[in-house]
Amino acid sequence: MVKQNIDTSDLFTPSFCPQPYLVHAICELRGQDKRQPAYWQPQAKLQHTLGKRYHRIETAVIEAMSDVPRASSLVETNKNKSVSKQAGTGW
Repeated sequence: MVKQNIDTSDLFTPSFCPQPYLVHAICELRGQDKRQPAYWQPQAKLQHTLGKRYHRIETAVIEAMSDVPRASSLVETNKNKSVSKQAGTGW
């Protein structure tokens, strides 16, 4: 996929995507196997609902998600810092 420069702040403007639940549905697709019905059935419905806007919105969602750290990564980082502090103090 060619990376487009899309202003992700437009993602929630009414003219771009009036229903935030559709953006959430696209986010949920990211974790699915594209070869499975759990991916392509909802994806086909989203494409039908959003029409020509689907690919632009999908690209914006992917870019926005790539800029947001995963919560599990933050927890792991904090856990490692805590263990390092404890090890450094002879704990």
